[in-house]
Amino acid sequence: ADAPPEPIPDLAAARLLRSCADTTRAVGRSLSPGAPAVTPADLDVAVGRAEAAYPVGDGQVRDAPDVPRLCRDATALALADQVRVFVVGSRVATGARLGGDDASSALFEYARRSPWTLYWWQFRSHLAPRSVHLHSSLRLAVALAIARVAAGVLQLTHGFWVLLATLTVLRTSAADTRTALRPAVLGTIIGAVVSGGVMVVVDDPIVYAVVLPVTLLLAFGVGRLLGPVWQQALFTVLLTVVFAQLSPEGWRLAEARLVDVLLGAVIGVFAGVAIWPRGAGHDLRHNATRYLAASADAVEQTVQSMLGDAPPPARALARVRRRMILIDSSYCQYHSERHDPHRQQVNWDAVLSAGHHVVPGAESLLRRNPPGCLAGWPGAAALLRDSAARLRSAYDALADEVAHGRTSDRAPVSTSCVDQLDRIRPLLGEADHQSVRHLVEVDRWLAGLADSLARIPLPAADESIGRSRRR
Repeated sequence: ADAPPEPIPDLAAARLLRSCADTTRAVGRSLSPGAPAVTPADLDVAVGRAEAAYPVGDGQVRDAPDVPRLCRDATALALADQVRVFVVGSRVATGARLGGDDASSALFEYARRSPWTLYWWQFRSHLAPRSVHLHSSLRLAVALAIARVAAGVLQLTHGFWVLLATLTVLRTSAADTRTALRPAVLGTIIGAVVSGGVMVVVDDPIVYAVVLPVTLLLAFGVGRLLGPVWQQALFTVLLTVVFAQLSPEGWRLAEARLVDVLLGAVIGVFAGVAIWPRGAGHDLRHNATRYLAASADAVEQTVQSMLGDAPPPARALARVRRRMILIDSSYCQYHSERHDPHRQQVNWDAVLSAGHHVVPGAESLLRRNPPGCLAGWPGAAALLRDSAARLRSAYDALADEVAHGRTSDRAPVSTSCVDQLDRIRPLLGEADHQSVRHLVEVDRWLAGLADSLARIPLPAADESIGRSRRR
């Protein structure tokens, strides 16, 4: 805001930031109905100008490099990549056709595929031992198979009620199954008693045909407002009213309903307790540790690729995406389940965010810094390998916290670009301008990932133990 004492010589970063701001405003306007879509062409031109604006001089970096300028340029270029992702994402959201220049990011590869291809991808991704969708499917299939066999062996007149009760009680965790059991059984008992009493007094099917609309309204409308017990009770009355018009069984119809529901509830509880009873919480912790390990591998392979020691990390990034699908599904199911309030909870938003920064950051970095761009620079190689190793240790420490609930001290990470680059300042005179730019960007990417890990709050284990003891 204040005028500098002398003209700033590096206006490329400022022009790039203004282009980012203009592009972001244009994207906001494009989300309105009927507005034209925005293309990243103008932003790409600004990025090219900013990349070309690095001081070259005689081909070598000056003895006293302008470190703050290197920081500003690297930060502006990283921000421009984020804005570009925003542009492409808005085009996908508004249904605009993706051009050839939008293929640089695999984040939006799904927008080019048919629905059947996406279904196949999801199906293949969840054919994994730790997929919560696979667990839920197998749990439900086993429970319904047992219910169907039981109804057939016992020759129940209305055996499908057993399957319906199993569906009503069965949940994704044993705790939720136990919670659903009480209102299901209690509501069925109340509904059976009321239905049986009514059928003892009234045996004319016309009466039940007349009151059917009223019971429909009560079961599917009022029952939801009164709670699960009354919803189940009214639903039992509804089924009795329906079948009373078709069968002259009288009060025994309510008795059959009660027996079938009790049998289905027992089967549902058995399946919920015997088959993956801990729900998504255990799978979420396991998937998170594997997700963090895959992210750490991708970071190391990206650095090795820059140093010319390994090919591009395409397979490592694809592995992170597969792990991302599993952890996202576990995370969604986790929020639909009950949790022990005495057990310390992990800040899953922060954990997932730490991993989600890896793939788009690596893709953005590789677009401007091709594999082998830092080959033949021993000083840079030693520094980056050390940074990647320390970052790998931070990922391992976080994974250990997530898996076992133990807390470990994390080393503070400098958030100042100039302070961070003080480590590489002695190396800046050893290479040409282009290599220095590559080193700055890779080092800042690693520092940003480390900073995202350091911002994850540690679980307050001592406080949670103290609260449980006071209770």
